[in-house]
Amino acid sequence: ENLILSEKIELISFQEVSPLMIRKIKLLKKIFPYGSNLDNPLDLFDTIILSKYPLQQIENKGFHVLKADLIINNDIISIIGVHLRPGGRKMDYQYALNQISHLKKIINNSSSKLVLLGDLNMTAYSKRFSNFINETSLHTYISYKNKTSTWPSFLPNFFGIQIDHFLFSNEINLVSKKIAESFGSDHRPLITEISY
Repeated sequence: ENLILSEKIELISFQEVSPLMIRKIKLLKKIFPYGSNLDNPLDLFDTIILSKYPLQQIENKGFHVLKADLIINNDIISIIGVHLRPGGRKMDYQYALNQISHLKKIINNSSSKLVLLGDLNMTAYSKRFSNFINETSLHTYISYKNKTSTWPSFLPNFFGIQIDHFLFSNEINLVSKKIAESFGSDHRPLITEISY
């Protein structure tokens, strides 16, 4: 909660939450009155989105993709949260490819401003990632100088990799992107600020 207050966070997304963590996240409803239903059963690859601003059309789009429309200043920004399966086993890799294909359809059929966030289980330097960026026309920001390694949190930032991402459509500008110290996860939080 201290990180949320000190960084003035207005929208937050979680993946890989344990039952204990869900109980803690429910306590955040006093700060974030809008969000996905925390009373529904969740599995490891589901996404939770909480917001200070109204969310409409919150829906599970299949393949562990959660989509919600953020209403802010009479404007709509589609928020897509996803946790892609890691590719260790053939079955998981195939599921991740299906998730990516499904995401491309959702993104390419969207007419609103759009943000995609979550654990994509791929680095910004992978061919799969660059293909995804090219085929969806989304943008990201990677800096070799100011590295934002999100995983694993037990390694220093310099030795880690970024597998959690914040991607955005043309109408959105990224003002800043940074990581914070982990608070119990093997991932570091990724914090971004946007303008539109």
